[in-house]
Amino acid sequence: MQLIALSTIVISGCLVLYFALRRLVKVEHARVCRQIDAHAQAFLARGEELQREMEKLQAKVAGNITVANRELQSQASRHAELPQEIAPETLAAITEALTCLFGKKVRVLSAAPIAASAATREQPIFWTHQGRMHIHASHEVVQRGF
Repeated sequence: MQLIALSTIVISGCLVLYFALRRLVKVEHARVCRQIDAHAQAFLARGEELQREMEKLQAKVAGNITVANRELQSQASRHAELPQEIAPETLAAITEALTCLFGKKVRVLSAAPIAASAATREQPIFWTHQGRMHIHASHEVVQRGF
C-alpha cells in the first residue's frame, strides 16, 4: 500500500511539473513572439524610412543631372560661338611673340581657340599634362619600387 501511495505521489508530482512547465513554455513562447513582432515592425518602419530617403535622393540626383545637362548645353553653345579660325593678324601677333621669346624666327603651323572655361577647370587639359610629362622626362625622374 505504501508503494501505491508513493507511486501516486510521484505521478502526481510529475503531472503538476508537466502542466507548470507547459504553462511556462506557453508564456515564454508568447513573449518571444511579441519581441519578434516588435522587431519586425521596427524593421519595416526603417525600411519605409529608407525608401522615402532613397526617393528624396533620387529626386535630388535627377535635379543635379538636369542642372548638369543644362550646363553642358550652355558650354556647348559657348564653344560653338568660338571662331573656328584665327584671324591672320592674331596669328602674326602669336608668331612675333614666339619669335621674341625664343630669340629666332619661328613659324606657327597651327593655332586653335581654347574656351576660357577650359583653362579654369580642375582637370588638367591635354597640353598641360604633356608639359608635365616633358618636364618629368627631362629631369630623368626615376620611379623606385619598394
